[in-house]
Amino acid sequence: MRILQVVHGFPPQEWAGTELLTYYLSRALRDRGHEVTIFTRTGRGDGVEGSLQEEEFGGLPVFRVVNTYKWLSRFQLLYDNPFFNTTFLRLLERVRPDVVHVQLLSHLSVSLLRLSAALGYPTVLNLHDFYFPCHRIHLIDAQERLCPGPDRGERCVPCLQDRAPADAVRRRFLQMEQVLRYPQVVITPSVFLAEKMEHYFPALHGRIRPFPLGVHRLPGVVRERAPRTVMSPLRVLYVGVFLPHKGAHVLLEALHGLPADSLTVSLYGVDVAGWETYRERLRATAEGLPVQFHDAYPHDQFGEILRQHDVLVMPMIWEETFSILTREAFLAGLPVVAARRGALVEAIRDGIDGLLFEPENSADLRRCLLRLVTEPGLLDQLRAAAPSVKTMETYAEEIEALYQEFVPPAPAVPPTAVSVAGSPSSPLVMTSERPAGAVKVSVCIPTYNGAAFLAEAITSVLRQTFTDFELLIVDDGSTDTTLDIARSFGDPRITIHQNEKRLGIPANWNRGVALARGEYICIFHQDDVMMPENLARKLAVLSANPTVSFVHSAIEFLLEEGLVTVPGDWVEATAEDRVVEGQRYFRQLIARNFICAPTVVMRRTLFDRVGGFDDTLGFTCDYEMWLKLCMEGQVAFLSLPLVLYRWHEKNATYAYRFEKGVEELRTARQEAIRYYEERTGKQEEAELLRNVSAVLTEKEQWAGGFDRESERRLVYIKELEALRDKLWADVQRAGEAWGEQQAYIKELEALRDKLWADVQRVGKAWEEQRAYITDLEQRRDRSVDERVRRGVRRLLRFARAISG
Repeated sequence: MRILQVVHGFPPQEWAGTELLTYYLSRALRDRGHEVTIFTRTGRGDGVEGSLQEEEFGGLPVFRVVNTYKWLSRFQLLYDNPFFNTTFLRLLERVRPDVVHVQLLSHLSVSLLRLSAALGYPTVLNLHDFYFPCHRIHLIDAQERLCPGPDRGERCVPCLQDRAPADAVRRRFLQMEQVLRYPQVVITPSVFLAEKMEHYFPALHGRIRPFPLGVHRLPGVVRERAPRTVMSPLRVLYVGVFLPHKGAHVLLEALHGLPADSLTVSLYGVDVAGWETYRERLRATAEGLPVQFHDAYPHDQFGEILRQHDVLVMPMIWEETFSILTREAFLAGLPVVAARRGALVEAIRDGIDGLLFEPENSADLRRCLLRLVTEPGLLDQLRAAAPSVKTMETYAEEIEALYQEFVPPAPAVPPTAVSVAGSPSSPLVMTSERPAGAVKVSVCIPTYNGAAFLAEAITSVLRQTFTDFELLIVDDGSTDTTLDIARSFGDPRITIHQNEKRLGIPANWNRGVALARGEYICIFHQDDVMMPENLARKLAVLSANPTVSFVHSAIEFLLEEGLVTVPGDWVEATAEDRVVEGQRYFRQLIARNFICAPTVVMRRTLFDRVGGFDDTLGFTCDYEMWLKLCMEGQVAFLSLPLVLYRWHEKNATYAYRFEKGVEELRTARQEAIRYYEERTGKQEEAELLRNVSAVLTEKEQWAGGFDRESERRLVYIKELEALRDKLWADVQRAGEAWGEQQAYIKELEALRDKLWADVQRVGKAWEEQRAYITDLEQRRDRSVDERVRRGVRRLLRFARAISG
């Protein structure tokens, strides 16, 4: 199988519990013959926001999306961020996984669950903490107290009042409730967490199951220990970040009153920015106690740390959801003393393989430690009863079996599409036999040079849970491979039609409806993606409400990289489903078009009644249609994002933002108001709406000019940023060259100094030699002079002798 693991962090950048679990699980699955790819996040600011960085770690391909929160403009982007969607989509296209296993989505986006489901990838969601019901993750409130639960977001409002408005906080819970519908299965590491999550989100009933984790055996870890002697102090270990919900202060408070020489305590932890006061409080409490603080450690040394201690203490304030650390301690022969809270009660049998104390009660923790110090043999008794621990290899085998429940068998080769002979305007029908007669829904995809994204759009329609539909692809003269892509699908529900000449947007849309056989119509875009339940949910509303003329829904954006501008919140953002009286909706819609065209499913009879799309309007033909349909009945809205709407520079909406779009909006409103007056006979109200329209047009003209100038400025800013980056790169290169020159100069200077020293040494030796030679010469000269004088004296004596 091809498996894509999605996790919020991954080694070597992140080494915490879930990150390591994902790493070891991925290696074990790879060893079982599967292709495993990692999608994760990096918070390092060395890349463009939302871009993808590719690397390898431990033999696994790792793709990191850059998220430094530079584009954070509202609370929702902290958990539901469309900037990641296109990056993730491209990775899905590249990897083509048989299953997507989502481990943790903090620092990423819950929209990845929607995207995976929309494209039909079997998805497993692993819940490791309380991220979905709690923005603070641990169900610990702003006062560092244990929270009894979100109460559908109401308890979150005061807790997050300094971060977001109340409605935005409530909407977070509703959106989490929605996205939890997408995975095929949700698994938790403990019964405790499964029951909690089902209580908070009842829709998980029947879809969530406990699935205990496996543990990687650390190097050097052995369970066998020598019996503890009474004379040796008890060696107590605490491991965790220094945050209040981890409870290190409870342990330190419990040490007061214990014999000073009876135990030693090691606290291994990481300081967290913003919590320096808590660290200082811990150090003050530990003053005079047998306590030693240690910094973070390399993970491969943790086995040695466990070996050097006798017991692990877990004084948690928050409700632990599994605790890999507890199992690692058992593997190393350490009993665990823990707060009687959360899933720790499942992991530890009180008095058998560990001791439990009342949460946040330092006196009760002191009682447990005193028992270990004073009761002979208790520690060895607890060690001997340590439970067996599931290995990572066994866990990988179980996970593989889980995947196989949802991964479909390899599909048969689809029938090859064959073009039908005839004129270009003849429908091109697949060779597979099509169902005869009417269908419930006709999905029309008008195309023009849509090769880049068409396959995704078609695939998403074919994967609808509602199956009584036809898919009409009406091409308006494409010159790229659009038709080749359309013909590559061997589904009998597809019909392809080619126009003899270019018709333009409205006329091509009308052509699609004219070819349709369905009772309901959906005009779907060539570059967007349907969620699997899109048609089913909307058909349910239309069937249950005969007076509803059309239904539309919320969307999720797919943002392409490199955009100068990004869309605002122009789509309806109501947090709940609703059905609204048509004329009231008309008056709201006149002020602003908040309906996204590909989300609409409408009644065919009403479409025909209002006369179809106005082919003189171009871009705004759909806006006029929605306004007219408001006059034919009620309007329904579904708050669940059922369409992924792609925003890119070739998108028609993106391209029509300025003057031409403003003029067409004015015309569309005028035609709709005329229709409103015809249907209601309310001339005065129609006149008032015309005045409103005139004011809106004036505002839109100003805004259009402003937006165009803003875009020019944004383009200029991007050019400046690119120039800045180039200059910075040049500076860095120059700096590197300067550094090399400096190093070279230093080498020359060192060589010069060495040579000069050699010269000096040689010079000194030469002077010594010269002095020696001079001395010799002087001695020689003195010796010669003396010999000469002696010779002369002998000659004189000889001469005197002869003469005398």
